[in-house]
Amino acid sequence: MHDPPGSAATHIAKSPTSTKFDAVVLTSELKAPVYPKDLDAPICACFGLNYDDVEADVAAATPTRIRDLLAKFKTSAAHCDTLAPNGRSCIGAVQELYMKLRAQA
Repeated sequence: MHDPPGSAATHIAKSPTSTKFDAVVLTSELKAPVYPKDLDAPICACFGLNYDDVEADVAAATPTRIRDLLAKFKTSAAHCDTLAPNGRSCIGAVQELYMKLRAQA
């Protein structure tokens, strides 16, 4: 199991009564694990890409899994606005993690 970055006990989520990201939800109130609070949780709610997948791409020196995710993201199968806890695409978070892990390698 990976240790989550930081120790904050809250998660910012899209409010069910608003289109703004203004609701504070306690981690204990979440229905499922959420990245980055839980690094074992999927980063991508649509296709299940997780920390270990990104780590494997860094180790392989080829972002195969990330490229596959980018291709899938461009299809109608991506439902970031309804599946992701924050209602946004995971692409930015995946790319950020990849670059961070690559710099540490």
